[in-house]
Amino acid sequence: MFTRRNAVKMLSGAGASLALTPLAPGLPSAFADSHISPILALAKQVAAGGDVKELTILLPRGSEANVKPVMDVFSAAVGLPMRLVFTNVDEINTRILTDTLIGANSFDIALPATFGLPDLVDANALSPLDDLEEKYSSAIGMNASLYTVGDRFLGKTYGFQTDGDVYLMFYRKSWLEDPKEQARFLKENSTPLRVARNWAELDLQIAHFHQPENGKFGGALFRSPIYLIWEWWVRLHANGSWPVDDNFKPLVNSPAGVAALEAIIATQKNLYPEALTNGPVANWKAFAEGNMFCNIGWGGSQKFFHRAGSPIRNDLVFAPPPGIVADGIETPMPYFNWGWNYTVARQSKAREIAYLFARFAVSGEMSTKAIRGSNGFFDPFRPEHYADPEIRKTYSDDFLTVHRKSMETAIPDFHVRGKGEYFEALRTNLDLAARGVLSAGEALNVAAAQWSQITNKLGPAEQARQWRSIKAEYPAPIRKLLS
Repeated sequence: MFTRRNAVKMLSGAGASLALTPLAPGLPSAFADSHISPILALAKQVAAGGDVKELTILLPRGSEANVKPVMDVFSAAVGLPMRLVFTNVDEINTRILTDTLIGANSFDIALPATFGLPDLVDANALSPLDDLEEKYSSAIGMNASLYTVGDRFLGKTYGFQTDGDVYLMFYRKSWLEDPKEQARFLKENSTPLRVARNWAELDLQIAHFHQPENGKFGGALFRSPIYLIWEWWVRLHANGSWPVDDNFKPLVNSPAGVAALEAIIATQKNLYPEALTNGPVANWKAFAEGNMFCNIGWGGSQKFFHRAGSPIRNDLVFAPPPGIVADGIETPMPYFNWGWNYTVARQSKAREIAYLFARFAVSGEMSTKAIRGSNGFFDPFRPEHYADPEIRKTYSDDFLTVHRKSMETAIPDFHVRGKGEYFEALRTNLDLAARGVLSAGEALNVAAAQWSQITNKLGPAEQARQWRSIKAEYPAPIRKLLS
């Protein structure tokens, strides 16, 4: 439960500084009513009939290239001034909690990381939007995102996905297709060198290519505490285990969980040295130098790798993370683990028009305009994005083919109440094992005990109910394999 005490604990050291961006010049007056989309027409009516003087958006610094072009169109067409308020990427969810805690009402719309929505809802920080969806959906159409699981919590809609952050693998094509390396790998491992079908095969490949004495490294997989958890989460599922059972008893310390962590630790020695500390941008820069075999990441990774002048441009093969091979059938394990979400602040005095802006921003035409902002964070998340020439140029057709299929088949994040607490406990203990302080089994036993404490505090029956709703959102082939 969200309390003043745990909020203060979350906020300590955050220090999110705010910067205000003035409204950019609007569209010309020739932007007549007859050319306004249904959403804009409705928003104009709402604005004319109310006393809203300004609409404010809180967003992670770096996403303005995606948000501002949409904001400018909406502001000019509706005749409503709008303002951007920035905070740091890793602090935006905490910033939203701060606003709720002190009742500041300093923004109307916010773009939190999707994985944080359950905790924001628990803190009463976000407005449910189902009544407005019912009121307007017949006029403006349904939301067409390829991933909507994170938009809902406890049966209610709280936001709209605006970023397709599905976890994918990146392999060096020239290394994977080198005849000499293929022959050597087959001789040493009795299996062909190919896109890995499971994690054990990938670990063999990483070890095969790791030659630090020659300046070559097996991989650039994340090992910093913040990001390590996501690889372990995929490996846990690929080992055939759910994170909890139907009664919400933790399975993180199951044999599958322990084996996943032991494999992560064993593979660590075959990664480039800075894998232990580097975050995404440093990771991208290191991998783009061209001396590593594989990496894991998102659409943002590909935008960096595919930029003009990149040493590895057009030298990558893309695939979902390895999954399960059963009866000769390969079932990959793409995972939606981040993303940004348009939400409406609970204390906003402009709830209705804020909702209309959010729906406008994720509409086909305007979201395509947003995704074209290659310097921003957002990645494709609607069907229209994959056919757009500018977006295809930014990402490459090969990447977009894999990305779209992975968006449609991704396992959802752990969208349950207290998700932040569960993942923080797990993250801390995974890191202790990765650094050799605890064994894999010891670390996960501690994590499982902490999960049980969190569950007992929040209520096992309610947590189990939430989990069953998330479990039902898993792709059917993966549900069957994990049953």
